[in-house]
Amino acid sequence: MSRSGQRSPWLARGIGIGVGVVLALAIGVTTTYTTAEEGAAIASGLNPNKDFNPAVVASELFPQIKSDLPLNAVDLPIFATEADADLTMAGGKYGQDLGAGSFAVPVVATGTVESVDDKFMTLTVDGIDEERAVLVPIGPALNGGPVRDALGIISFGDVPDQIAFQSLAQEIKALMKAEVLDPADPASLSGKEIRVYGAWASTSPDSMWLIQPVAIEVSS
Repeated sequence: MSRSGQRSPWLARGIGIGVGVVLALAIGVTTTYTTAEEGAAIASGLNPNKDFNPAVVASELFPQIKSDLPLNAVDLPIFATEADADLTMAGGKYGQDLGAGSFAVPVVATGTVESVDDKFMTLTVDGIDEERAVLVPIGPALNGGPVRDALGIISFGDVPDQIAFQSLAQEIKALMKAEVLDPADPASLSGKEIRVYGAWASTSPDSMWLIQPVAIEVSS
């Protein structure tokens, strides 16, 4: 028989286990777990757990894209030659591997504006096969996605979901129009020599080199 006031070792062990369970439950309820992707996003200053405003993020990213892309752009004729030989090698060498055989690449093309309509500026570029047109979209084909992706500044893991990622591309597209195309006045460039910095995506049709513009410089 146990002495009065002395706790049974089994009872003490049971109390200890109970306290441990309560503490474990408390920790589980109050702890927020962060995925590897979220951790990387937080480290980069983009926290997907906070409200994500595509317009604000685009306005912060686009100046950096306009500054950095020309510094990283590969001449289109050089890239075209290497990509025709081995797209995987060239895409990884000069641009961003987006997975599933897709790439976004910063490029620069210097040539003469052959024609301008409401959809494209068509360029003649030395070193590019004439059968494969060099086009700068100025209408419905304008796309912020390749520009968003070409430098690897931001990726899908930095935003809450696919809708936010697509919305970011749309906001970048709006800035491309307002800050690049509108000041350049494409209709006035026919017959002039220009240099276009932009992004090419491997999802573009094989019959053309489609350059999503980030900067347009007029030489003549």
